[in-house]
Amino acid sequence: MKKLIYTWKDFDTDTKRLVKTLDFQPRTIISLARGGLTLGVRLSSILNTDFCVLGIRSYKSHQRGRIQVYQKIPSVLKLPILIVDDISDSGETFKYVLSKVLNYDELYLTKTLSLFIRETTKFIPDYYLHKVKKEWIVFPWEK
Repeated sequence: MKKLIYTWKDFDTDTKRLVKTLDFQPRTIISLARGGLTLGVRLSSILNTDFCVLGIRSYKSHQRGRIQVYQKIPSVLKLPILIVDDISDSGETFKYVLSKVLNYDELYLTKTLSLFIRETTKFIPDYYLHKVKKEWIVFPWEK
């Protein structure tokens, strides 16, 4: 499989670009672990907002499996919410979080963000920068 190497410099540039695209001020950022952790921490620092982690996985050794939540988010969140992940690959993780984890009131004031989307994703986040085909993205925090 072809790999796309994503650098810390790319990350810094893209994070700043993403912040400029936001049309609202989130009060809570939920990072989807593990891929969204670094991005979520960086965004919460720039935006000076609350941050929490939802431990959720659907991959094991580069193979997609069923979605599992292994770390829950607090029951009380400040609205509006920004859900962050590194990529919307199939889109199933974002869809799962929006349909099974958040309640209706939270959904009304929730937006989604990722650095990348796969061209075949079934979920397009509210904010993203790059569209990729089949290449495997190697993020600097994975090295």
